[in-house]
Amino acid sequence: MNAIKKFLRYIVYHVMAGSTFYLATIACGFTTISPTPQHALQLFLMFALIGLLTITLTELQSHQFLKIPFLGKIFLHFVGTFLIIAGTSFVFNWHFAAPSIVASFIWGYLIIYPVVWLALYFYWWLTARKINVSLRSRQANFHSSNNHSN
Repeated sequence: MNAIKKFLRYIVYHVMAGSTFYLATIACGFTTISPTPQHALQLFLMFALIGLLTITLTELQSHQFLKIPFLGKIFLHFVGTFLIIAGTSFVFNWHFAAPSIVASFIWGYLIIYPVVWLALYFYWWLTARKINVSLRSRQANFHSSNNHSN
């Protein structure tokens, strides 16, 4: 049951993150996909596939099936994500692969992918910082309560 929860958590997280960044691309005027219900479902599927890629790489690494350094894992994720986006573009006829758009698609991907990673890194850093502050506070309260009981 825990494996299913973890699996679903990765998918939901990637759908949420992907949706957020898609809305940001719309706000900046960088999208070529019109926001229709059909496209929304297709994007959800694409983001879920990226989540599956991420959990697959994570699980392979954690079970020692794939011993590669962290940067190697990021590179595999980078290439895999590119292939998922290019593949869904082809399957759903989004015209990312049209000859006139290929160069701008690649440049956009090379810009957006690091921006997403930096945003996620910043989010994880803030989360870790909040947890550390909470742990320090809890530890200080624990020590002060032990001093009063003596």
